[in-house]
Amino acid sequence: MADLEIRNITHPEDPALKSVEKLFRDMYEHIKDKGLKTPLVSDGEKIWMKSVKKTLDRFGAVIVAEENGEVIGFVHGLIRFMPDFLGGEKMGFVTHQHIEPEHRNKGLGKKLMRKLEEWFFGKGIRQIELQANYYNEYSRKYLEKSGYEYEIVQFRKFLDG
Repeated sequence: MADLEIRNITHPEDPALKSVEKLFRDMYEHIKDKGLKTPLVSDGEKIWMKSVKKTLDRFGAVIVAEENGEVIGFVHGLIRFMPDFLGGEKMGFVTHQHIEPEHRNKGLGKKLMRKLEEWFFGKGIRQIELQANYYNEYSRKYLEKSGYEYEIVQFRKFLDG
């Protein structure tokens, strides 16, 4: 990968966020055939980006991978609080990660995740959680190799009136 840069976006007007928004939409398009039950709404990527910009570098982080100035992948994380009955401490939550298909299997995901983990650590976070699509075996294997462990399985039921 020539001229690869992994960086944290800290300003809501950073032009790279437009590319992240597109990658977010592409991610949902990619995973819709991998067991995703709840699709992205129309303009969902714009709605998501509006919320991301509000938390940048305070409660949320967007880490991008840029090759020759072009965004080819990203990871997004938020700071959450555990319930009081579990100690109420801050924890990291990885919301989304996506890398363009032609740039996968080159260690880029691990680099993005490591940079996000460093950001969390700098904010006093010592525990990170995330959710992954159960049917996306590629994603599950990647997360296991990155040191994440299974803890909870999420179930969903759709009610028909």
